[in-house]
Amino acid sequence: MISEQDQASMIGPRDMKEPGDPAWCWQTISALQTMWKGLELDCDRYVRIWAEAEEHRVWEKVPYDAPYGTKDAMLEQLALGDDATARARVAVQAMPGRKSNRKGSNQRQGSTSADYLTSRIARDRPDVLERMRQGEFTSVAAAAREAGINVPKSKKVMVSGDKERLAKTIMNIFGPEEFRAFAEVVARLTMEEQADD
Repeated sequence: MISEQDQASMIGPRDMKEPGDPAWCWQTISALQTMWKGLELDCDRYVRIWAEAEEHRVWEKVPYDAPYGTKDAMLEQLALGDDATARARVAVQAMPGRKSNRKGSNQRQGSTSADYLTSRIARDRPDVLERMRQGEFTSVAAAAREAGINVPKSKKVMVSGDKERLAKTIMNIFGPEEFRAFAEVVARLTMEEQADD
C-alpha cells in the first residue's frame, strides 16, 4: 500500500501545489528528508523550505486523518528535527569556497562569530572542520570547543508562543538548579504584578 506521503509526492511538483494544502505539506516533508539525507546540501534552500513548513504549520495538516499535532511530534516521527537544520547550517559554514557573512576583515581574537571560529578551526584543526562538513555538530561554537577554542556558552533564548517548549529550552540551557531559581523569580514577579492590580 502506498503511503499518504508517497501519494502526495507522485502528484506533480511541490511548487505547483497550494502552500499549506496537505499534499504540499507531505511534499515539503519529503523534500526536507531527501535534502538532508543527500547532504550535498543547499542549506539556503533547506532552511527556506523549513521556514515554509513552519509558516504553514504542516504538522497540523498531515497525516490527513490524524495530524501530528505539534512540530515536536512530527520531528520525532520523521527525524527532521531542528537539530538537522542546525547540522546543515554548520556543514554549509564549513564548505570550501563559502563566502563569509562578515563585512571587512577585522576578525579579532576572541570573536565568537561563526566565520571567525570556522577560520580558526580550518587553520588549527582541519580534522574538526571535516567533521563539521559531515554534519556532526549542531553549532559552530560546539565545533570550536571540540577544536580546543575557548568559546563562552551563550544563554540566549528565542521566544515563541509555545510556552512548554520555551520552558524546556530554558531548562536545557540553564540546568535544573538555575531553572528552579528562574521559576522562583517568575513566580515572585507574577505575585507582585497581581498584588499591584
